[in-house]
Amino acid sequence: MDSGKMESLFAGLINKEKHEAEKMLSFDFLFYSPSQNEASNLAIALFEMGMKIIYSGFDDVFPEDNLWIVTGYTPNMKTDKDSIAELNRRLGKKAKENNCVFDGLGASLK
Repeated sequence: MDSGKMESLFAGLINKEKHEAEKMLSFDFLFYSPSQNEASNLAIALFEMGMKIIYSGFDDVFPEDNLWIVTGYTPNMKTDKDSIAELNRRLGKKAKENNCVFDGLGASLK
C-alpha cells in the first residue's frame, strides 16, 4: 500500500473514532538505528523539532538484532491527512539524515 493511501486510512480511522475532523492529537513514533551514536543524534534532532523523547537506548527486547531504538511522541497536532503526511515526510527525512529507520506512527484512540 502506498504511503498516501496509508495516511488517508490512518487519518480516517482517527477522525471516525474521535468524531472530530479538527481533533488535536499526539502521535507516538518509533525509530531503529544501527548504532548508539546515530540514535543519540536522531534523538537530539527530534527534540529540536519539538518532539518529546521517551527512550533512546539499546533494544533489549530483541538484543539479537543489535539495534538501538528511539521512541517518543509529537506535540498535539491536527489529525487530517495532510498533517499526517507532512509529519511522516519530516520524520522520514530525519531518519534518513541520521542513518536510521522510521518504523511509523501510532495514536491512542481513548
